[in-house]
Amino acid sequence: MRWCLAALLLAGCGRCGGVGAVDAGPVDAGARVARGLGLHTAFVHLYPEFRGTAVESAGATLTRKMEGLTEANRDAELQKLRWSAADGGWQLYGFTLVQRAPDVLEVQLAIDADQLGQIYLTPAGVSSQQLGMYLPRALPVVEERFVVEVRYATSPELAAKLVEQASTLLLGTGQWKLVRGVDWDAGVPETFEVALADEANGGRVTWRRVRGRVQATYELETWARR
Repeated sequence: MRWCLAALLLAGCGRCGGVGAVDAGPVDAGARVARGLGLHTAFVHLYPEFRGTAVESAGATLTRKMEGLTEANRDAELQKLRWSAADGGWQLYGFTLVQRAPDVLEVQLAIDADQLGQIYLTPAGVSSQQLGMYLPRALPVVEERFVVEVRYATSPELAAKLVEQASTLLLGTGQWKLVRGVDWDAGVPETFEVALADEANGGRVTWRRVRGRVQATYELETWARR
C-alpha cells in the first residue's frame, strides 16, 4: 500500500497550497469558519531549511468533532469509505483512524523522510480538505483541527539557527505575530520555545528546541461554529 500513499501525497488541487476558505465540506448547521491548509505550506513554514538535519518523525492529523455521532452511523459511514478495522482503530492505505471521544474521530498520517521530500517538491499535494474526505461527512461538524508536526535532529547550534530562521521568515510576512520567543542576540538556552500566531486565519506555529532536537508544530482551526 506504500505506492498508494505516495500517489495520494503527490495528488491534489492547486487551490490547497496555503490557508484559505473551504468552499465544499461536511454538513454544517449554522454560521461557521472554514479553512484549509496544504501539507507543503505547513512544512515549508515549519522546516524551510533541512540541510544538515535528520528527520526523526513527521505526520499530520485531522481531528473532527461531530454532532450526533453514534457507533451505528460511524460504522455505516466508515464502511462506505472502505476503512478496515485494526487494533484500536481503522486503517485505509497509509492512513489510521482513531476515536478520541464518543463524538470525535481523528485521521492520522505518518510521513517518513522520503515522503517528506516528495511533499516539498509538490506544492499542490495533500491538504486538510483531502484528509477530511476520509471522515464521515453526513453529520454536522462542531469543530475541526488540523495539526502538522516534524521532529528533527542536528547540532545544538544549527537547531537554534534553524528555529531563528524559520520564525524570522514568518514574522517578516507581517501576517504572523510573536507569542513567545527568545532574545537571539543575548544567546539562547539549551531548551527554549518559540511560538507565533496568525490570528486572522486561526493558525499557530510552535518550535520546541532541546539541545540538538527540534519539535515543530503547525496547528490550524479548520472548522468552527461561530
